Amino acid sequence: METAASLPVEIVNAIEGVSFLQGIPLWLVSFLGSLFITVMSFILILTVYGRFFKLYLYTAISPLPFASFAGENTAGIGKAFVKSYMGVCLEGAVIVLAWRPSRTGSLKTASAVSLPGCFWTRCICISSTTTPRRSFTGPGSVFASTAAGALLFAGATAGGAALWMELLYRAFSYDGKRQMSKQIIEGIAGYVKLPEGGVGLDVGCGSGALTIACSKRNPQGRFIGIDRWGKEYASYNKPLCEANAKAEGVGNTEFRQGDALKLDFPDESFDAVVSNYVYHNILGRDRQEILLETLRVLKKGGTFALHDIFSKAKYGDMQAFVQKLRTMGYQQVELIDTTNGMFMSPWEAKWMALSDSALLVGKK
Repeated sequence: METAASLPVEIVNAIEGVSFLQGIPLWLVSFLGSLFITVMSFILILTVYGRFFKLYLYTAISPLPFASFAGENTAGIGKAFVKSYMGVCLEGAVIVLAWRPSRTGSLKTASAVSLPGCFWTRCICISSTTTPRRSFTGPGSVFASTAAGALLFAGATAGGAALWMELLYRAFSYDGKRQMSKQIIEGIAGYVKLPEGGVGLDVGCGSGALTIACSKRNPQGRFIGIDRWGKEYASYNKPLCEANAKAEGVGNTEFRQGDALKLDFPDESFDAVVSNYVYHNILGRDRQEILLETLRVLKKGGTFALHDIFSKAKYGDMQAFVQKLRTMGYQQVELIDTTNGMFMSPWEAKWMALSDSALLVGKK
């Protein structure tokens, strides 16, 4: 609401008496102030948009660094990315919270001042009186709160994922205290016994760990490891497998590129077949049929030890599949639960998302 007011005559005379040259400093100060505000506004806009564009880029490329957790040599890339991603999310949250309109405070009321005889016909001045500011709960405030919450949630999720992957890495690493990977590999290899001059096959050999372990236990024969070595497991490759075998002093191994969906071997080619956590990664296929493809290349009298997450969602009814193998003539077929302390505890299986892990063993 406007109220009429009159300035003292002395002030009116002083304003009217300002010459052109005397007004230049005031104009200059006003111009520099306006220029400063304009430049700072552009900097603020570029900073805010730049931060959110950076967040967009980090989110877009996240699958690549997250995939690096699959290999021991590249896990550091994923850890560094997650830390940076958390920082970007927190930066965005701080920006949004800083922009969010404050909800309390005070507003100064304006009054109209008439300057009689002045070259200004009307001037709006700010009085010294204050009134309580009305609370603001408009859509901007709600959006800011929601955006900040989303960014904080994204940062916390990334941090939780990084922590889970780090703990998982430490549990499986051969250099860690738990060494679960070594326990699983040695446990599977313990079911394999090659005849003199026999040949075994490791389907989905990855870094060659299981192939090497089986070869060590069977110096009288040799083992072939095959893998697709796709882009999602770029840290695993044939040279790595060969280097690992050399480091372990194992010479009775061979590594090839192959596809578990269609093994490039004739029927009954091997005296033993093994696998560890491979088939559940193959999407859109009947995994029981993949198991049968693996068993196709096993010789009569040969043994198999296949370890995977045999959940009903991934494989269907595995007990019925075990019975099917027995009907087909396979002997000593068992589906052994490995989450009851054999390879891991029930608690470890839950937090590592490895529930329903089991070892399918038997003889053809």
